[in-house]
Amino acid sequence: MRCLNEFLTKLKNTPHGATTLLDATLVYVTSDTAWGKVHDRTEWPVLLAGKAGGRLAGDGHFNFPGENLSRALLTVAQSMGSTKPDFGLEAGKVNAVLPGIRV
Repeated sequence: MRCLNEFLTKLKNTPHGATTLLDATLVYVTSDTAWGKVHDRTEWPVLLAGKAGGRLAGDGHFNFPGENLSRALLTVAQSMGSTKPDFGLEAGKVNAVLPGIRV
């Protein structure tokens, strides 16, 4: 996490046109479990850092208990220009993005 903080801080402190490199970027950070001690698979943590060039609202905290992690990935993919209407397989297949993340 210290390295992630250093990385994001460098992006934030690097000018990029009228904004910063962090504002122009999307960094997707997650873990393979919600609580590593027991390998819980509910409420997986996801951090979306940056504003993806204005495509994401940014500067917010969102919590989606019980939600399918594939929706986070579909939100990212569509935010970055994908026109694919769905993502995932079987129980992980989704066709709706997470609310409040995109501009």
